[in-house]
Amino acid sequence: MIVTLFTYIILGLSLSIPAGAMTVQMTKQGMRNGLVHGWFVGIGGMTVDLSLIVLIYLGFSSVLTNPWVEAVMWLLGFGFLMFIGIESIKEAKSEVNIEGENPNKSLLTAYLSGFKIAISPANIVFWIGVFGPVLVSSLGNASASTFILIAVGILLGIFMHDMVLLGFVHFTRRFLNPIFIKWVSISAAIVLFGFSGYFGYEFIKQVIALSKKHNYYKLKYGGYYVNEKDAHFKPKRNIIVNILHYAVTPSGIRWFLGGFLYSLRIAFRKKQQPPL
Repeated sequence: MIVTLFTYIILGLSLSIPAGAMTVQMTKQGMRNGLVHGWFVGIGGMTVDLSLIVLIYLGFSSVLTNPWVEAVMWLLGFGFLMFIGIESIKEAKSEVNIEGENPNKSLLTAYLSGFKIAISPANIVFWIGVFGPVLVSSLGNASASTFILIAVGILLGIFMHDMVLLGFVHFTRRFLNPIFIKWVSISAAIVLFGFSGYFGYEFIKQVIALSKKHNYYKLKYGGYYVNEKDAHFKPKRNIIVNILHYAVTPSGIRWFLGGFLYSLRIAFRKKQQPPL
């Protein structure tokens, strides 16, 4: 039993080493607001991990891998990461407390940021891929304790990775100047925007794939039909699919970037001083 636990602790530690959006957010929070804030980001992510383990054990893996559920989670991930990235840029303009924890920053906000980042199909696919074979094996041996032991081992490995990372960040932040930490926040925002764009791209791909599965047939003049036998009727255009097709064109990308940059300009515009 001890060997099994140790083996899966090593597995959890190894799987959490590659840098992702969660690592970026923990590092940023640890540098700007202190060890506890970064730790709460990790706890938020582990809450989702634990929930997924329970759902997989109860047999909800088929629901979690439903294409429509995945599409919704890709969209939520896109919105969450975009929001966290914008907040990271806003934080770069605030003062940095290098000496210790920042009492003005909410631990709940840090926790929710980790929770939101962890809600993604990629994370769900990871847990199903890891625990799917384990679940079948443990149930086949009529030993639920084996499944629980493996789950605890992997979560402990992830927890150890988070503590080592945040400990390093906590003890090195004292030797860094505030300007460097501000640029870390800006760099983290850029990385989070990149992950957000990837999630948005996956959402578009997922919706287009789902629309094709519903037997829409495109004619020469761009109409979509519910099925092939209705081809003699007036074409029924799928508005969502048309919007998504436009979104991946050069003009659609320019429109999206223009709107995004304008929203940033509005968000960071300084309030004008009232006339004396």
